[in-house]
Formats: sequence, C-alpha cells, structure tokens
Amino acid sequence: MRVTKFLLVFCMVAGGPACSCQQPDFPDTHLNLGVTLQLKGDLDGAIAEYRQALRLKPDYAKAHYNLGGALRLKGDLDGAIAEFREALRLKPDDANAHYNLGGALRLKGELDGAIAEYRQALRLKPDYPEAHNDLGVALELRGDLDGAIAEYRQVLRMKPDFPQAHNDLGSALKDKGDLDGAIPEFREALRLKPDDAKAHYNLGSALRLKGDLDGAISEDREAVRLKPDFPDAHLDLGVALKHKGDVDGAIGEYRQALRLKPDYSQAHNDLGGALQKKGDLEGAIAEYRQALRLKPDDVNGHFNLGIALRLKGDLDGAIAEYREALRLKPDFPAAQNNLAIALRLKGGVDGDHH
Repeated sequence: MRVTKFLLVFCMVAGGPACSCQQPDFPDTHLNLGVTLQLKGDLDGAIAEYRQALRLKPDYAKAHYNLGGALRLKGDLDGAIAEFREALRLKPDDANAHYNLGGALRLKGELDGAIAEYRQALRLKPDYPEAHNDLGVALELRGDLDGAIAEYRQVLRMKPDFPQAHNDLGSALKDKGDLDGAIPEFREALRLKPDDAKAHYNLGSALRLKGDLDGAISEDREAVRLKPDFPDAHLDLGVALKHKGDVDGAIGEYRQALRLKPDYSQAHNDLGGALQKKGDLEGAIAEYRQALRLKPDDVNGHFNLGIALRLKGDLDGAIAEYREALRLKPDFPAAQNNLAIALRLKGGVDGDHH
C-alpha cells in the first residue's frame, strides 16, 4: 500500500519566556508536545495533546491538521477526514491539508474526492511532487493509466531522484504492457533506494514477464529477504520457480504466501496448479475450490477445476465447471474445446451403461 507523506506542523517559538508556545495552558504548548510524542511513535499521547489544544482553541487549524494525520496513522480514516476538512474550513488555502485529505479519501476508496483534493493542492502549490505522484496513484487506481503516467513523468521532471515516482511509473508502464519502459524505471528506483522490497518485487515480476526467469527469481528472493512477510513476492517467486521447473520450490512459496495471507485466491489457484503437476489431484481440487470460494467469478479457477475433475474421472463436475467458465467468459476457446471433449466422454460413458 502506498502511504501519503504527512508533514507535521509545529508552533514556532519566536519570543522569550513569555511566549505562548512555552506556557503549559496554551494550545501551542499542547500542539508542540503532540508533535514530539508523535515523532517518538506515541500516537495515543499525541492525539490526546492535539485534542487538548483544540479544547483550548477550537478554531486552531494546525491542531485539526495534525490530529487528522495522527488519526489516519491510527487507521481512523473517518476521523482523519473530518479533521482535515475542519482544518480546510479554517484555512482553505493550505495545500498540505488538501493533499492529506486526498490521501485519506484515497485510502477510503473515494477516488474522485481524492483526485479533486490532489488537484486543489496542485493549484495552490504547483511545484508539489508528492501531490503529483499521489494524483498519479489515484488516477491509476481509477484506470486512467495515461493520466497516471503523465503525473509520474511530471514528478520526475521536478524531482529526478524520487525513487517512489520511478517505481510507480514502472508499475503503470508494466500495466500498459511496456515492459521495456518499465524495467529501467524499476532499476532506477533501486539505484536510488536499494532496500526497497516493493521495487525488487516489481522488477522481478517484469523480468518474469520478459522471460528472464533467473533475473526474476533473484529479484523476488531479494524482495522476500528484505520483507519476509510479503505475500505477493512469495507468490511471484513461486510462479517463476514453477516456470523454471522447480515445482517443489514453487509449492513452498505458495504455501508461505498463504500462511501470510490465507484468503489469497490467486495463491490457492497457483498452489492447485502446482499440486496437479505433482499428481496430487485431490490436493489440487481442494485448492481450486478454496480459490473459488474466495473469488467465485474467477474464470481460470473454474477452468482449472474442470480439468482436475476430468482427470479424476468426475465428468459431471468437469462439465459444470467448464459451463460456468463459459458463462463468465463466452469467448473462451479452451473451455469450449474441453467442454466438447467432456461431453463426448460423458456420452461414451453413458452409452456403455445401455
């Protein structure tokens, strides 16, 4: 998950001992104490101080803004959104507040609202690379890859050494099918930030799609070394190992992905395929069924289950799965072909009983 950058706001001390920032019953004192606690990782303490600042001064935009950031870090997105909105009611031209409100809305899945806030932040502060980058992320999530790519490129014109923008641009280019464009972006992200597990994973995925299995395995292994609890990287490593012929290694990676993320439908499906390749049809069928419980409209899952059931001799079950795959995707020649074969076999079996 991409995390929006948050800039904490202090009250700056500009006077001597009588400055309000230094007095215990002044809101500025509680604001600054909240920032200090937040920087130390004490979010609950920080939230309490920001709330105390607001009890003393309800129209304190800085305190609403900082409270919003702390609540977002606690996972209270509704509370964060309310605080950012209040900060903006009091100070409408705060580009950082628009940006952070956009981030909270994006995490809530409210992409149109997030995009509007990022654009407002950029109207107020055009040279804001983080806002351009997160606008790109929101556009990509909404399916506008060209718009996202344009934003990432704008970030890199402003800040060429921004590793996240290189990584995000690479991801968008990969999704567009431009692997030759994506791979150099991932490599540049890693040159700037060598310990970025997500960039290693993304590079590994792109290399696998290019057919460089050794390169993919190397990058995926580095990703899981840096971040052992990274289910996507374990899955991708498993896929690359399977393509290299190391089915046992693949099974181990799929199982690790599922230990980390038990409801990972793609990992269940891929584990089923690996078990089927090893001849464990019962194990494969169980994994395909679990994948379909998690994702009932997975065309390939129904197709794969149909194959395994046919190999087990369950023609009725196979026919039902092929039909479901074709209901979901009528233009699926392999499913049409397998259904025809299963129906012919079924006719032959039924004929043997007459």
